[in-house]
Parts: sequence; C-alpha cells; structure tokens
Amino acid sequence: MIIQGKQFYLLSLTAALLALVVTGCPAEDNDVPVKEVKLAASPEFIHEPEGLASLEETYDFQFDLIYEMATGLTHEALRSGDVDAAIGYATDGKIEEIGLIKLEDDQHAFPARNPAPVIRAEVLEMYPEIEPLLGQVAPLLDNITMTHLNYLVDIEEKEPAHVAKEWLLDNELIDESAPEPDGEIPVKVSSKEFTEQHILRHITLLILDNAGVPVVDMEHIAGTENIRSALLIGTIDLYWEYTGVAWNIIYDQEDVITDPELVYDLISEKDIEHDLLWLDYAPLNKTYTVMMIREQADALEIVTISDLADWVRQVQAGDF
Repeated sequence: MIIQGKQFYLLSLTAALLALVVTGCPAEDNDVPVKEVKLAASPEFIHEPEGLASLEETYDFQFDLIYEMATGLTHEALRSGDVDAAIGYATDGKIEEIGLIKLEDDQHAFPARNPAPVIRAEVLEMYPEIEPLLGQVAPLLDNITMTHLNYLVDIEEKEPAHVAKEWLLDNELIDESAPEPDGEIPVKVSSKEFTEQHILRHITLLILDNAGVPVVDMEHIAGTENIRSALLIGTIDLYWEYTGVAWNIIYDQEDVITDPELVYDLISEKDIEHDLLWLDYAPLNKTYTVMMIREQADALEIVTISDLADWVRQVQAGDF
C-alpha cells in the first residue's frame, strides 16, 4: 500500500501514526499486534522503473506500507522511527548528519549515476585545457567526499562557493591568485537546481578561472530537460550530468544499467552526434540508496538489501 506524504503528515506523529506503524492488524487468536514493515520513498522512486519496480523485482520482496513524501522528509521519517527503511540518494548530506547506514545494493537493482562534465565540442576545441583541468577533479569526487560537501552546505548552511573553494584549496587544485583570463569568449557554466550541482558548478568555475580560462556563472537551470536544451542551443556551454539520468531521462531508456563504464560509453557515443563531449566521470554514484537507522540495522544484522529482503520476508511470514 502506498500512502502519500500529505496523508502521512495529517496523522499525529506521536499518536495516530505510531498506532498505524506499530499496531498493524490483530492476530486471529489474540490481540498481539502483527508488525507491518514500512518504507518512506519519494514520488520519483515509487514511479520510475529504475526505482521501486527494480528494487522489488531484483530482490523479490515488497514492503507492507510505503509512505510517499519528498526526499528530505524520508530521512526524517526514518529518524523519528515511523518507518523501518527509507530511500534517499547515496550522497545526501542528511546521511552524515543523522548517522544512517546505506545498505549495499548487492544484487545491483539501482542504475549507475556518475556525474561527468558535458561540454559543447566547439568550446572544448577553443579551450582544450578544460579537459585536463576537470580531469584532476573527477577522480577525487567519491561518495564519502560528496556526502560531506553536501553536508557542509545543507546542514551547516555554508555557501556552495565557499565549500567548493575550500575543497579545491585543500586538494591544491587552485591557489589564491588567478591569472588574467586568456581568451575573449567566456565559457558559460551552469548546473541543475540542487545542492550537489551548485557545488560542482562552483568547483568548475573556480578551477577554470584559476587557470585563466574566462568563465561566466549562468547559475542554475531547473530540470534535466531544461538544462539539456540550454546546452544544445548554446545558452550554456558546460554542466555536470549524471550518466544514468542521461540514459533513462534524456534518451528515454527504461533498462537499468548498473555498470558505470558501460552507461558512460553508451551516452558518450550518442552525444557525439549532438556535438557534445563527456569528460571523465567521477567515482561518486548519486543513485538511489536504501537507508536504515544504524542501531536497528546492526541489531538485525542487516548490511545489504538482500539481508533486508530476508528480514522483511521473515516478518511477513510471522517467523521473526
């Protein structure tokens, strides 16, 4: 059963919801409650083929109740104990704040979504130094690093530009002085509308500017389709896109590709036809992740999604 977010929060989180979560349905012979296993998930996860459908098919199980709510609220539902598991993205800053555990996707239900700079070919021809410059950045951006950078912005409320600059300085990718721009036509850098993208945009602006490449901050453009259109028509020249997002949304492919190199090769080849070039992708994978409270997962000895599926099936069979 899927319960939408508005319905979820109309219930009292301390009374009515608690009764729904814990009480479940009475057993046939007595009043001992039967536990229902609950998941908090975003609308995107619930309705996209590479989300809930892929999870259920790959691991062959279903939750009893699924609460549909915004991604940020899924973490809070988990923190408050109203659900047993929640869906987020693997680099969410709230994971670090709350101290959640991300279950290993051991049977590979979720797509590879590694970010890479996508640039118009004529712009890279004009400024070929962009490729090695951003090639220094990509290998350093793993899940742990990006989760922490997102945490600094989302939780500690630091400015993305400040976080990006400090990270680049710490990794000795820029210094405090920048040469005069060497070129008359600036590179127009943009991003999507969420925290991680803002950080990637500022990292790009700072490292290019520090190397003397003229840049202009086009700020963010909301939505994959909109920013893609802006890139194609030349309103912007460069932004970071996620491989699996390009495959599933831009190219409207429903199959889930979990191999990061394979999906990168496929979209890189397709985009050559549009005079767009994909530079090196980062090891971080901003894909879906199943999260649990660490203490509960440890107590149940749940480390992987397979472990979770086994536990859910045991609970539903009345064996746990």
